[in-house]
Amino acid sequence: MATKSVENPHEEQQKTLLNRIVSNVKKLNDVLEDMNSRIQEINEYNRDIVVLSQFWTNYNRNATFNLMILSNNEKVDYIE
Repeated sequence: MATKSVENPHEEQQKTLLNRIVSNVKKLNDVLEDMNSRIQEINEYNRDIVVLSQFWTNYNRNATFNLMILSNNEKVDYIE
């Protein structure tokens, strides 16, 4: 007695859907890799901006301090 294999009537549809899922996941992966590299570039630019901001903050603090010292020295000169 030979056994006849029963075919799944939805097998072709399932294969098609699975292929579409795999294709879409590959496309999503490509897009995410591209986005990741662009975000990395943005982070590198932002690092430069942060360093510049720190330089400016230090310059501003030092300039304010020196102006206060000069202002106090001028007041002392008037008193003497």
